[in-house]
Amino acid sequence: MEDLENLEIIRAAAEAYTAAEENLLKQLKTVKQQVLYLLKTQPQARNNDFYLDWLWLRTFANVNVPWLQWEKFLKCSGKLETVRRVRQKIQNEERRFLPTDPKVREARQKKSEAMRKIIKKL
Repeated sequence: MEDLENLEIIRAAAEAYTAAEENLLKQLKTVKQQVLYLLKTQPQARNNDFYLDWLWLRTFANVNVPWLQWEKFLKCSGKLETVRRVRQKIQNEERRFLPTDPKVREARQKKSEAMRKIIKKL
């Protein structure tokens, strides 16, 4: 009997948490706010844009990933690139939520340096 009561308490707490999180997510209106939330709560998204895209689609576009309905996916057209650019801006200009994987950080730094060299030659 006590186990059943504990289970009910846990279930009620989980439902309250889910409702609070849903309310928070509804308040995040801009892509930047949404990306900041994902980078803060999902550190792996700092290292992998595809994972960040996947999380954004699932969390904010209501796309049931991994199954993608074409119509819903089409409505998000262009948003994934915006998500990536916002992540870049947050990490490169604001120096917030940097990649947690040193290999990713190093690879991005090398790519950035190579692009700067190319631009200087133009």
